[in-house]
Amino acid sequence: MKIEEIAASFRKHCSDRGLKLDCTTSYVRRLLSKAMGKNRLSQYDHLLEQKLYGIADTADQYAFFRSSREVNLAFSFDADVTVGTNIWLAEQFHEISQDGWRVGELGCSVGVLASWLSTNYPESRFLGYDSVESFIAIANSENKAENLDFLKWDYGSEPCPQDNLDCLISCLGIDFESENLHRSTDPRLLRESEAYAFRRREAERYLRIWRNAVKDDGFLCCVLRISDYAHALAIADAAHECGWSLNLEKSQKLHFGKQSLSGLVLKAESSEKITNSEMLKLFAGKDLHEEKSVFIGTAALVKFQELKEKEILETDSKYYEGDGHTMVTSIGRSKTCGFSFSMATTNFVRLELTSDRSEIPTIRFSW
Repeated sequence: MKIEEIAASFRKHCSDRGLKLDCTTSYVRRLLSKAMGKNRLSQYDHLLEQKLYGIADTADQYAFFRSSREVNLAFSFDADVTVGTNIWLAEQFHEISQDGWRVGELGCSVGVLASWLSTNYPESRFLGYDSVESFIAIANSENKAENLDFLKWDYGSEPCPQDNLDCLISCLGIDFESENLHRSTDPRLLRESEAYAFRRREAERYLRIWRNAVKDDGFLCCVLRISDYAHALAIADAAHECGWSLNLEKSQKLHFGKQSLSGLVLKAESSEKITNSEMLKLFAGKDLHEEKSVFIGTAALVKFQELKEKEILETDSKYYEGDGHTMVTSIGRSKTCGFSFSMATTNFVRLELTSDRSEIPTIRFSW
């Protein structure tokens, strides 16, 4: 198969497996109601509401499903993300794969991606892993390929049932915990915050287990929901600590409507530590290259660090009693423009640039 054929092939496979592509939310909901019945759909809605408030989690949601039809219809509500991320992973795998590989998919659900891979790469062996027992039972009952098996594995806390795998693939395989921790308000001290420390410990737990499952020079292709710049740096540093080398050329920011995800390709080998600038540029994605006067988020951080001959003229801060966070705003001039740079202990960052270095914005905390 040629790499340009992967997208069409995988979309057809998804459609054949019951995912509804390019369909309205109301249409998918009607199908899910028919599959579950009104009473179970009502229970499912209640479960999703509990998940929003932290009473239930993703594992509870997945354990509720009774069939692959229910699973694939539920995933159809976010079909662009589900299909798009898996196509990206399939394309990355295609470029590095070799016949005879042993490949594991983390968070395989009912086996849509793993079954496509096993069909298109018959000389390799594929293992689908998931911590949800019902997913494994459904996947094994519906997928009979000789080069494909599904096994229960809690890959965030237990050693892998196999070792010396050639490659691991994971689409949103880490359900990162929500947190309200403080980030640094000093762009020179991005790694000196409780949010960074928390995210790094969380990522290391997974990445160390995964590294132990893969042979030296093996690969990890994954899509992660990275929340902000502190999280991005924590992921990069955790990967380095656990023996992964991040391929910056292959990794990229993925955009699906209003959602932004991070696609990472890593190799099981020692490497130099990724610099702040390298990881932040990767995480900022296309936002970094737009021509505008106001930047938000990671792009604002990168652009501020790139300003030449910065001179800070005034700095002020504001404390927010409601959530206990602080915002710091600095104004000044660089070699070519004036600027206002705001950074909060939340993940908020804002940079405003003027057209002339003599034009200095006023200090503000709301816009």
